[in-house]
Amino acid sequence: ARSGAKTPRRFVEDAYLAFFDVFAADRLTLKMLARNQDLLRMAIFEEGSISGIFEELETDLERAIEHGFFRPFSVQLATCSMVGAGFEILIRMASHPEITSEEAARFLADLFLNGLGTAKNDRRP
Repeated sequence: ARSGAKTPRRFVEDAYLAFFDVFAADRLTLKMLARNQDLLRMAIFEEGSISGIFEELETDLERAIEHGFFRPFSVQLATCSMVGAGFEILIRMASHPEITSEEAARFLADLFLNGLGTAKNDRRP
């Protein structure tokens, strides 16, 4: 999804949508992952069969920065944040079926592309 993206929004949102759709299509697997979070965390965050997700995302983010999609930032920190946020929302989707893949992908794209923003009347430094 990321390699064919024509805009920064498509780069982020389509990747999350593809990720969420895989698991949302099979509620049983999604619930199993939610009950076995520690195993999934080990598989993602430690050296293992799917830990390559980090290297792939880092490479894609570096390429996107080089092509002007994003301003320079810490790719390593962004990768951890993006993978972690996706994982946590995926787990939340298991117990909250009203959260759709589209809603989750759109939220995370907004979060990573626009931040949370601040209240207009917030004048704190």
